[in-house]
Amino acid sequence: MLFRSNTANTAEVKIRELQREADSNKTLFETFLNRFKETTEQTDNQRADARVISPATPPQFPSYPRVRLTAFIGFFISLFIAVSIALLLEALDNGVRSAEHLAQLGGGAVFAMIPSIKSRRNRPAEDCVVAAPTSTVSEAFRSLRVAISLSNVDNPPKTVLITSSVPSEGKTLTSISLARTAALSGSNVILIEADMRRPRFRHVFGIPHKQGLVQVLTGEASLSQIVFKDPKTNLYVIPASGGAANPPDLLRSAVMMHLLRDLREKFDLVIIDTPPIMAVADQRVLVPMVDKVVFVVKWQSIPAQVVASSLRQLAEIGVRQPACILSQVNVKKHARYGYGDYGYYYSRYRSEEHTSELQSRFGISYAVFCLK
Repeated sequence: MLFRSNTANTAEVKIRELQREADSNKTLFETFLNRFKETTEQTDNQRADARVISPATPPQFPSYPRVRLTAFIGFFISLFIAVSIALLLEALDNGVRSAEHLAQLGGGAVFAMIPSIKSRRNRPAEDCVVAAPTSTVSEAFRSLRVAISLSNVDNPPKTVLITSSVPSEGKTLTSISLARTAALSGSNVILIEADMRRPRFRHVFGIPHKQGLVQVLTGEASLSQIVFKDPKTNLYVIPASGGAANPPDLLRSAVMMHLLRDLREKFDLVIIDTPPIMAVADQRVLVPMVDKVVFVVKWQSIPAQVVASSLRQLAEIGVRQPACILSQVNVKKHARYGYGDYGYYYSRYRSEEHTSELQSRFGISYAVFCLK
């Protein structure tokens, strides 16, 4: 009995020893397990989210923006905008640029294309044909004179009226230059200023006396008292003087008709400078008294509607096809437009010597004339 009791005690002690060893191992295992979990979690947190697929190489060209495609699209967009602006400006600019355009508006043959002339303090534009007789400008006015003479071969015009649509189109410059050109050629020419509202001849020619056409028509002065002879060209000039109450009545008077008839018999050519058509009606009373009407149109400046309206007014008083002139022409731009008239080719014909002469004297860049 006692032996069984000792055996049982020994076994119980052994069991407790094993239990303590198992608990100690369990505790140690749990410690290692917890430590392993902590280390694993730390490793997972430090591990990168990406991995290297292939090594990086420097790019040869940018992936964005696509320069060639962008430049190609931008070029065509810019071209479209430029063409649109050009067409818009072309539509808004309805000035007369060519002989064909003027003919479509109802004008007659274009007798001349006169270039623009820059006046200087000591060299006015009106002296161009005198100071530079071999220039292209002088050639243009000589061609205009020939064209007027050939407009009626059997009965060349002797009385020529020059007018325009609006002021500042070169009407007075054309009148003076044409008259001086004819006088320099040996013809007996007289120039009459019929613009009594804005007279300019007294300043251009340096006329000392103040009397003019008004005093002759009213009987206050005789023709010999008011006629001035240009010392540069032997051209006879009848200036206008201000102060006329009703210029149309004076111009359509019997005195004016007799005056033109007498001048026609004494001179080879009588040129009359009249006011613009759209401004006043003075030229309406003079048209039946003359042989030829010259209509001056400023190149690319006067709206086509204004020119057409002026031509209609001339047609209403019996002038069906006036001798038209394009004045103040920029021939470089005119040739750039590609018009097929004589003005395009004549600019290439003239020598550089004549052009240099005009540039040094008058600041003229280009000159051309057109005779049809």
